[in-house]
Amino acid sequence: QVLLLTESDRLRRELLASVSHELRTPLASLLTGTTALMAFDDLDPRVRRRLTALEGEERRLSRLVSDLLDMARIEGHALDLRLREIDLTEAVAAAVERSRYTHPDREIRTAGSGAPLEVVADWDRLGQILDNLIANAHRHGDAGTPIEISAVRGLRGMAVTHVKDHGPGVPPELRDSIFERFVRGPSMSTEPAGIGLGLAIVRGLVEAQAGRVWLEDGDSGRFAFSLPLAEEAASPGGGGGVHIDVNQLDDLPQRR
Repeated sequence: QVLLLTESDRLRRELLASVSHELRTPLASLLTGTTALMAFDDLDPRVRRRLTALEGEERRLSRLVSDLLDMARIEGHALDLRLREIDLTEAVAAAVERSRYTHPDREIRTAGSGAPLEVVADWDRLGQILDNLIANAHRHGDAGTPIEISAVRGLRGMAVTHVKDHGPGVPPELRDSIFERFVRGPSMSTEPAGIGLGLAIVRGLVEAQAGRVWLEDGDSGRFAFSLPLAEEAASPGGGGGVHIDVNQLDDLPQRR
């Protein structure tokens, strides 16, 4: 029975990945066409409003398809990671700028020494982790309160990043499952809700890069994740390669 379940899971992941991949091309074509139509200066205002709404739905559907594809890759251990030394402080700053572009009225506060904090990670996937956590804070925090982000040197050769909102926090009944697929907490945003993959993808991407993610105790939502510091992950021989020792993770807080 275990073998049958394993095979069933494999087929489900392959089907999900295949369908998601096939949907990406027509969605991209639709978005390109809508964007091109909106470039005309003499559009009737009513048509422009409809096209703007259509573009928003196309982008939302495109993100959903990308999330489903990423989830299938994570569960199938098929992520293509390009690990290298990255300045975590720079990655946080870039994610904050992206967020300010989409949510210009929301205050985001960053804390840290300001000095470079080199970690071993994939730049694009690290950006995705930060984007998902910031989007989660936008959705579940009070719009009139700031989002707080900090990146610091942690325990046993790890860097730890915190993303905090000032919302009601994760309900007690969801704290043990908040990083599972399709689990959603109460939203305080007027934006369309997702399907509960954002934090599951965060967990998968962090763990694939030898880190951990967890929800800290307290009333507000404060998420944290760790990644290996480059100075600790470098091979002792100095050959320029990167070696990640998962035993370094033993003293970090367990994912809840």
